[in-house]
Amino acid sequence: SGICTNRPPARFSIGIAFDLDDESLIVAEVFPGTPAERAGLKAGDILISANGTPFDPEDPLDAIRGGIEFGNTLLFTIKRGATTHELTVRPTPRE
Repeated sequence: SGICTNRPPARFSIGIAFDLDDESLIVAEVFPGTPAERAGLKAGDILISANGTPFDPEDPLDAIRGGIEFGNTLLFTIKRGATTHELTVRPTPRE
């Protein structure tokens, strides 16, 4: 079940698709050649926070809005298996 909003398209892209599972925000897909792939995000990663702002399942894009609207660098905290990682993602302008 993908996440859709009625907001205008973002000006910047990081290149992931999200999914929700039991209150967790999960990376469903990482698109090839995107900032998310370059940063090392992988499908199945659980997104905990971006720049210290926890992901809210009610409004998952809130934590990354500054990145996707203004191109600000995002520091993701993710959980992969039993390990927590920090990954830096630099959004790119949409074509």
